[in-house]
Amino acid sequence: MGFDVVTYSGSFNLAGQDLITRALPRTDILASFVGGSGAVENCGSRAMQIESDQDVDACGLTCPLPLLKAKQALNKLQAGQVLSVVCTDSGSVKDFQVFSERSGHQLLDSREDAGKYYYWLKKS
Repeated sequence: MGFDVVTYSGSFNLAGQDLITRALPRTDILASFVGGSGAVENCGSRAMQIESDQDVDACGLTCPLPLLKAKQALNKLQAGQVLSVVCTDSGSVKDFQVFSERSGHQLLDSREDAGKYYYWLKKS
């Protein structure tokens, strides 16, 4: 008995039974599977896609740089557009929550996966 892990789809096959879990929120990997930028989450049979208009990769940067890069990118977007951010700074969790509350930009979703933190912000 063993299992096969398919990282692109986020599904697991355990002893011949498919178990669905959330997909990896990597816009660059999933874009070719979902027909655009954004991330897919599988929750049972329901799939949700968050498409982004711009992506920021702040991996390796520490506070306050991930948030600063996000703010710079948001300044270039139009109201209603979505920014996705990926970073490795664990302090960014609180930073993005507080920034969203104070700035009025909507934090659509945030996730942590394997030491990477993913955020989707909708510009107000």
